[in-house]
Amino acid sequence: MKKYFISTLLIGAVLAPAFVSAETAVATSAAAPTAVKATATTPTTAQIFTACKQASIEKRDTSIASARTTYNTAMATALTTRKDAEKSAAALTDTSAKKAAVKSASEAYRAAVKSAQTALKDARDTATKEFNTNSKGCNDAKKAANAKDLADKKAKNDAEKATKKAEADKMKADKKAAADKLKTEREEARKTKNASTTKTN
Repeated sequence: MKKYFISTLLIGAVLAPAFVSAETAVATSAAAPTAVKATATTPTTAQIFTACKQASIEKRDTSIASARTTYNTAMATALTTRKDAEKSAAALTDTSAKKAAVKSASEAYRAAVKSAQTALKDARDTATKEFNTNSKGCNDAKKAANAKDLADKKAKNDAEKATKKAEADKMKADKKAAADKLKTEREEARKTKNASTTKTN
């Protein structure tokens, strides 16, 4: 019984560190966070061009929408002003004064409408002109980027061709050097053999 107890203690003493070591390794592995590498992606020429065009469209239509809001406000003001002026004219008892007031209200309204329409047209023209300029800039930038891509690709191909040619030339030179060496060694061996034969005779 005592012998069995001592054997059990010895086995426990041997295995216990192993279990502790295993548990520590598992705990360390569980605690260690997995590193995630962030990779930055460079936008393509097509993506840059699309973003440029979208920005141009956004600017154009936002400007036109703002001009349209200004126009609507101006038209509403013109209508209100004419309405109030004609209502005041209607209250006049003097016929001549009434006609003059109505005429003045009408002329003021037409002038306000014309001014609002001119402002809207000018805003549209300006927005469209800027859009065309910006779009041309996008197209020019795209052409330049494509030209650069082609130039870079050509340079890379040329470099690869030059490297392959250099490797081929080196291989050819090494092969010739090996052949010349072998030829020299054979020549030397032949001379040595002939010299030995002559000496023997």
